[in-house]
Amino acid sequence: MYCGYDKNNLNLCYITPFKVKTRRPLGWSNKYFQGKREGYQDSIIIKHPVAYNRVAWVKFNLIKDALKVKKHQ
Repeated sequence: MYCGYDKNNLNLCYITPFKVKTRRPLGWSNKYFQGKREGYQDSIIIKHPVAYNRVAWVKFNLIKDALKVKKHQ
């Protein structure tokens, strides 16, 4: 999972599956997120809203990319 405050400059933030339960803030407010995985199309870039004292999550449904799979074979 890639993230950052500038949607044109995202960096690797988390390796999935990533799950954490904490009362401490993760600093996700106003960050952009994108899911990437080899052999799949990159997800759209989403912006996480400002969230105070709320449950927060980011979920991506990645689609297999037949062209990328063929290139790696």
